[in-house]
Amino acid sequence: MPQLELETFLPQLVWLVITFGFIYFVMAKFALPRVGEILEERQNRLDGDLEQAESYKAESEKLEADYDLLTAKARMEARTHLKVMRKKLDAGLAEKRTDMSAKMDKKFAAAEANIAAARNEALKSAAQTP
Repeated sequence: MPQLELETFLPQLVWLVITFGFIYFVMAKFALPRVGEILEERQNRLDGDLEQAESYKAESEKLEADYDLLTAKARMEARTHLKVMRKKLDAGLAEKRTDMSAKMDKKFAAAEANIAAARNEALKSAAQTP
């Protein structure tokens, strides 16, 4: 194998050092700084996105708390309104029941008077016919 011959070993070693040095120089001066910039830019963008996500999360939690508060307030107002309306309706219903009860009592009294008068007449007419 020509790589292992002692006559060509030293020149190969020199060319290896020269080639490695050239590649290292090119990578260190041109490629790696650009890669570093790209990685730093990417990290900055990720940090910005995370900060924005945190702010959106805080805002959404605040909005959710406001929504819960408004919902609870609306429920309490609805319950209060229902209680007031129920009391008004119950009072109106009790008043109508009282009115209807009074009207029915008058009709029953009139009907009982008619029945009593009819019975008295029937008894008189039965007593007159022997």
